[in-house]
Amino acid sequence: MLSTVPSLDRRPSYLGYTQISQWIDSIGDELRAEEFVAVAAVLRGGLFPAQCAAFATGAPLSFIRYDRGRQEASWHGDAPPPGRLLLCEDMAGHGHTLVNCRALVQRTHADHRVLTVVSDELSRIRPDWSMHRPHVQTVLPWEREVVSTQFRRDYWHEDGAHGHHPMAPDHCYRSWGIDLDGVLCDDLPAQRYDTCMDAALNERDALPRAAKAPPLSKRQHCVVTGRPHTDHARTRAWLDSRGYASIDVHFRDPARHGHDDRSIAIHKAMAAERLGVTDFIESCVHQAVLISAHAPHMRVFWWRSGDPVLINAHPSKATLGRFETGVPAA
Repeated sequence: MLSTVPSLDRRPSYLGYTQISQWIDSIGDELRAEEFVAVAAVLRGGLFPAQCAAFATGAPLSFIRYDRGRQEASWHGDAPPPGRLLLCEDMAGHGHTLVNCRALVQRTHADHRVLTVVSDELSRIRPDWSMHRPHVQTVLPWEREVVSTQFRRDYWHEDGAHGHHPMAPDHCYRSWGIDLDGVLCDDLPAQRYDTCMDAALNERDALPRAAKAPPLSKRQHCVVTGRPHTDHARTRAWLDSRGYASIDVHFRDPARHGHDDRSIAIHKAMAAERLGVTDFIESCVHQAVLISAHAPHMRVFWWRSGDPVLINAHPSKATLGRFETGVPAA
């Protein structure tokens, strides 16, 4: 079962590759003025910012390996030559990765600077360059799984420690929200409901599982549907009889979200965020675009009758405002 993300978690806020590379380009003059002899990337998260910094400065790349379990940093290959060094990591967080990697650098390169993509109010180290983003959970494109409930459980270990217990491979933390109508079963034309609601609902109840409906597991999947919660009993019966008996389903509250595409997309996006979903499959292309715009940290796929297309949408300010307040667009 995909339970609700713990209340201590802050709302996800996504930074994409383009935003990160453009920020590093914007400070290129400052970086070049430092005349670094090398750029050191903390593997793996520091690799992309280090690559951008290396292109911006012309300095060669070196690599630092970090053993999370032992909390030990070491050079991956030879240490860089003497001179001023730029140490790059993705996050200046409340853990010890950057602290321990910097300690390694201090032993070999006392003259160094630190660049991280992000810092916040919990950072143990204040980098020389970073985008300061307090009070949000910054999600980077190479670690979208940080929003997963299971990832957070494993990271925030029950013994109170965090950041140094063994973790599963990243892809093991992917969790999926699945649209129902148009994915698990065929979607009836809207005209059927307009003509006679009762007849259409009875026809829908009799639909077989769609030919290309994906197999689902209780551990990794849940259904997030635009159906109202008044359809709970008949929907549960359909799922149970079509091989989805163990799968949780989350319904729309008509008192909060209307039946238009935008309102349904708001419901689905908010439910997916609450559940810690990393990936979402949506049958309606318009809703898929709206969900992606609201939650760019999620991978949103337009199902397209079993031939999925990854959607990457960017919200306008007007759309964002309506999403954040929960007010449907006019």
